[in-house]
Amino acid sequence: MKPFVKLFRRVLPKSSKTVNNRIDTKQIKLMDDSSSSHSIPEKDRTLEPTSSCSSTDIKALEDQIENLKAVVENLKEEVESKEIGIAKLAREKEKLSLDLIKQKRSNTNILKQLEDERKFYFHEKEIYCQEMNELKELKKN
Repeated sequence: MKPFVKLFRRVLPKSSKTVNNRIDTKQIKLMDDSSSSHSIPEKDRTLEPTSSCSSTDIKALEDQIENLKAVVENLKEEVESKEIGIAKLAREKEKLSLDLIKQKRSNTNILKQLEDERKFYFHEKEIYCQEMNELKELKKN
């Protein structure tokens, strides 16, 4: 595995493949070219104050910094788009919640109206039955 890829995987876990796919193929080629042109052992990667860095080392580090900046920008864009999506979902949830409250009120009012009408018509039926019974009594007599 190339040294840059190891560093890149340490910075970004394997689960963020969508971010890795967003890096241009040119950048990937540059990463491969810069890391294959010189191979730096792991122990030499740490910069000591007494050691002098060659221009290729500096260039490789600058390339890595640029690539990491691009990854950070991609992650920021992804987070921003997800936040926008979350905000949209929150607004939709609020609308649905208000609509649900209205529907519950409406259902409660309709149920009350239905119960009132049942009582009213039951009472009317009782009055009608009583009148009919009275008329039958009068006809018998």
